[in-house]
Formats: sequence, structure tokens, C-alpha cells
Amino acid sequence: EARLGSRLESGRGPSAKRASPNNSSRFCCMLPASMGRSSFANGRRALAGMVFGSLLILASAGGCAKIEAFDLVREGNALYKDAKFKEAIEKYDAAEQIWPDHVTLFWNRACAAESQVLRMKKPEEREERRKYADMALRDFQTWYDRLDIKTSEAEKQVLDHRLNILNADERCDDLLSYWFEKQRNDPKNENIYGAII
Repeated sequence: EARLGSRLESGRGPSAKRASPNNSSRFCCMLPASMGRSSFANGRRALAGMVFGSLLILASAGGCAKIEAFDLVREGNALYKDAKFKEAIEKYDAAEQIWPDHVTLFWNRACAAESQVLRMKKPEEREERRKYADMALRDFQTWYDRLDIKTSEAEKQVLDHRLNILNADERCDDLLSYWFEKQRNDPKNENIYGAII
């Protein structure tokens, strides 16, 4: 029976590496110091220990990636709060590379891209603004599509953000399509007619 000694619990054991930003091989789990050093007198026990250790590393790799993705999302959120939207988007992009099924990062990246669109008002920024607008529109829709439970409130949030982005990006044709779609879905709502005209 292998036991974790105090050396490994503190992350200083020879068979454990601590996750750090500068460590490219990033291990999140620690293995007992005796694993891999067993005498081969009891070959089956040593082999079973090595197989178990390998399985433990493989099983925890997904969890480690998720932790790293969460850290990147948190870093992106901090950058977003500091109004560093482009840098936040880079963190969300990195998180997506690690954990592409993480639904929250799509919402967060969409909000950062939308915020970047809203600050870009100069005519010479039109192409770059369109790039961020497309990203925000795509990510809001991806977020909604991947929700386990779709609510009318979530749908309304996506539509409101979409309208805000299209308006900020000065996409008249898309705005008209948006309002005509709303009118088709709710033909008795007379307020929509005023918005279209």
C-alpha cells in the first residue's frame, strides 16, 4: 500500500510536479513516491501500481484541463472588468482551445466582443468592429444553442444583445431582418411596427 508522505502533500516530492505557468508539462495530480520505485520482486504488484498510476494520470488529465480553462476564464473576466476587452478575448480563446464545451466562456467572450464593438466608433475601425460584432453574434448564439435548458429569458437576452450589436455595427439590412422576424413571430404587437418605420 503506497502512502502519500508529507513531501508529496506539499508538492516537493521527486515524483510530483506542481502546475505552474512556466511548466509546460503541467501535472495536476501527485503520485505516491513509492510508485515506480517498487522492487520487481513482486512483479504483479509493481505492474498493477504502474498501470493504476497511468490510469490515474489519464483520468485526471481532463480535470486538469478544465481547471486550466477555468483559470483562463477567470483571468479573462478580470481583464474584462478592467475594460481590456481584446486581452480578455484572447484569454477566452485560449480557454476554448483547452475546453471547447465550456458554455460560459462563449457568453463571456460574446460580452467582451460586444463591449469592444461599442467602443469602436471611428469610421476607420469599421472592418475590425465588424470582426468583433461577428464574434459576439456567433458566441451569443453558440451559448444559447448549448444551454441545457433554454428559457424565454435566455432567448430574450440573446436577441437584445443581437439588436445592440447590429445597431452599434450599423448593419441596416440585418436590423430590418431582425425586426421583420420579430414582427412575424408576434404580428399583433403594434410597437414593433413603430420600430420598423
